[in-house]
Amino acid sequence: MTIGITFSVSLILSPMLNGVLGVPGIFAMTGVLALLAMGIVRFVIPDPAITRFHSDTEANGSKFAEVLKNRDLLRLDFGIFALHAILMSVFMQVPFVLQRNGLAVSDHWKIYLPVMLTAFALMVPPIIIAETKAKMKQVFMGAVALAMCGQLVLMFAQNSLWGVAVAVADFSSPRSTCWKRPYRR
Repeated sequence: MTIGITFSVSLILSPMLNGVLGVPGIFAMTGVLALLAMGIVRFVIPDPAITRFHSDTEANGSKFAEVLKNRDLLRLDFGIFALHAILMSVFMQVPFVLQRNGLAVSDHWKIYLPVMLTAFALMVPPIIIAETKAKMKQVFMGAVALAMCGQLVLMFAQNSLWGVAVAVADFSSPRSTCWKRPYRR
């Protein structure tokens, strides 16, 4: 959820930053903030006195081959890769589609913010159902179907601001449900 909130805030602030700094300035600001973050990690955050290996959260090199042979993980990895690729392609094209429909770049947040808020609201019920009723696979498959429907709506309704907003909201809402965790058979 914090990633989605950060994404939403960036969609709102980006047009304003673009107006003040321009795209090269945004990249320069990102670089400066990254260097600042590295300095904070290095010089402000204390090193732990004792370090221990945590098998549930840290990588174990001896298990690497085993992980690469696990078909369920490979299927999940490919699904996440495909979802990221689709998401990247959608969000690279949506700004151009919005501009083609007459929405100025500085006003794109008027679509993005309601879409993200709607997506957050729409993803809560499926997560509750998946968790409380042990329907993770069904919710996962439903989320994949919804994402596909969002792509179809975007393909056929890209000449309408409402169509684009509905398609992006439809595509955005199942993402968190899909990525929540792998389902068990």
